[in-house]
Amino acid sequence: MSGLVLTRAALKNSDFSDADLSFTNLAAADLSHARLVRTNLSCAMLISASLAHCDLSEASLRRASLFQADLRGALMEGVLLLGADLTGADLEGAQFHRAIYDARTRWPDKFDPAAVGAILKA
Repeated sequence: MSGLVLTRAALKNSDFSDADLSFTNLAAADLSHARLVRTNLSCAMLISASLAHCDLSEASLRRASLFQADLRGALMEGVLLLGADLTGADLEGAQFHRAIYDARTRWPDKFDPAAVGAILKA
């Protein structure tokens, strides 16, 4: 399924666990309360997407664009954020325990990933 265009799609409460959504355009899509466990979202466009309260445990968000995405209350445990762009994202209440990020990962201003349990990969 990689490379799809699903802009503004209504995908609330969907289950895409273990799916390959790499390179998919999900800009402004509603994925709130979705289950995205171990989903490959590498290089996905999630600009302004709603991912509020969704489960992204162990998902791959390598080089994904989450610019201004709504991730309030999202479960991000063990997620790969290498090179991901979370600039302007709403991360209120998101859980990042064991999330892996690197020096290329971009975070919202004044957000401290280490303070929420994320791990910097050298």
